[in-house]
Amino acid sequence: MELTTHQKTVKYTVYCLVIAVAGLLQNTPGLFWQIGSARCFLLLPVTLLLVMGERELPAALLGLFAGCVWDLHAAKSAGFNALFFMLLCFGVSAVMERYIRSTFVTHMLFALPAPCTGCALFSLRAWTAAQTSCSPFTCPVPCTQRWLPPFFGSCCDPCASG
Repeated sequence: MELTTHQKTVKYTVYCLVIAVAGLLQNTPGLFWQIGSARCFLLLPVTLLLVMGERELPAALLGLFAGCVWDLHAAKSAGFNALFFMLLCFGVSAVMERYIRSTFVTHMLFALPAPCTGCALFSLRAWTAAQTSCSPFTCPVPCTQRWLPPFFGSCCDPCASG
């Protein structure tokens, strides 16, 4: 049965409210336990669970909204999370719609590794920054600019000393 326009509007409004609440809960200091300064990644699995039953375009737009919510609280990402969430939600929605049957197990297989992957990337960033002269909280990327071509110079290297 196809939803009416009013029902779709209510559904996506509720989805946006759930995403906004998940973003606020994720970024509230002291609400969840922390490892270093890494907090619980709540927004990513919530968004993935919401978009698994949607078509690609609404899933991509919900992912874009979730990424923008995350970018509002991030200091140095400048739209990276919005693009990442949009592409991830589009991909998950396309795979779930075309290739994988929607069951509880498949939902958990997509949603549970997401925060673990985020924590692993955060740990990799901290380890890479520890191997160089920069701090993991001041270096916006894991010092990958060291492998850029020489014509970029040290102006692009946030970890360059001096």
